[in-house]
Amino acid sequence: MTVLSLQYGVNKDSARIEETLLDWQADHLLTITYDDHHRPVSFTPANQRALTAVHVTYDVTGHVTQWRRGDVVMTMSYDARTGQLTEWTRSVDQGQRVVYRYVYDKSRVVSCGH
Repeated sequence: MTVLSLQYGVNKDSARIEETLLDWQADHLLTITYDDHHRPVSFTPANQRALTAVHVTYDVTGHVTQWRRGDVVMTMSYDARTGQLTEWTRSVDQGQRVVYRYVYDKSRVVSCGH
């Protein structure tokens, strides 16, 4: 008995790779889209009324710079020299915003505040 199956393909129009997860009856559950560096950039459920899609953005070094699901957005900032996470912000559409800042000492977090 097949529980889950996976379809793999390349969207020739956008040159993006897509994986589609199917249930045991071959009904579409989730599509994962990858960028040209094979990093996941989108998780799209078949039923978007039940679940909201997730979108991810990366910087040139491969760090996640933004994660978005519905009205929740998280942004991350990194130190240009060391690549360490220095700040991440969680925002909600209604104006709620929380900012976390990290201070390091020899690659060890010594302070995290918001």
